[in-house]
Amino acid sequence: MSKIRKLLTPRVTMGLFILALILLLMSSVSGTRAALTYVSDDYTTAMQTQNIGVALVENGEIRSQETMGSRGDNDQGPLLGHIPGGKDFHPNQEYPEALSVQNVGTIGQYVRVTVYRYWVDDAGNKRTDLNPAFIGLDFQENDDWHVESQTTERTVLYYKHVLPAGAPANSPFTTTLVVDDEINNVYSSTEENGRITYTYDYDGASFCVEAVVDAVQEHNAEAAMKSAWGVDMNDVLA
Repeated sequence: MSKIRKLLTPRVTMGLFILALILLLMSSVSGTRAALTYVSDDYTTAMQTQNIGVALVENGEIRSQETMGSRGDNDQGPLLGHIPGGKDFHPNQEYPEALSVQNVGTIGQYVRVTVYRYWVDDAGNKRTDLNPAFIGLDFQENDDWHVESQTTERTVLYYKHVLPAGAPANSPFTTTLVVDDEINNVYSSTEENGRITYTYDYDGASFCVEAVVDAVQEHNAEAAMKSAWGVDMNDVLA
């Protein structure tokens, strides 16, 4: 059976809109590494809420963070480093992947997370022909998190409470990651001179998980959510 076997270098990208933290996780069976790149601060001069800060947390450790008005490399180490690589990686096996958020600012805030799942080829190009549903994340909908919308590619969650200054969320929004071994059964075949050749669709592909974390200040939050996210506060925090 074919297995995913290529490694593409992960990238973490941060931009600011209210406060948006974009983290890209890319993995295969060969291990992972993360890098941090800042690309835009187009909105920073227009914002008055300079004390909003948000971090993405993986398995209890802050991986990337940014506070409004600050710049610099805040990447805290490798992502998915706990997931074995090479032949030790096993599709259909659950790996711990507790993703959460933490307020690293000085004022209370509300948080939204948008998670994307997709596949890329050797060159890092998105493979729209491959099924992101095979990249399994167990999104949590409970007393802390509300799943507002979900497709095979995109999931939007809201943290239901005010996240106090300096505090982590009460619970993660995912706890495990598993790649469905059905990828080994997706192939095409050709026959030439009585010889059959099998081509596995997912051979050489890497899976990606991208998390975009947005925060708005607690003060006048209803108006801020409507302006920044286009949602009604009562609908997403119910």
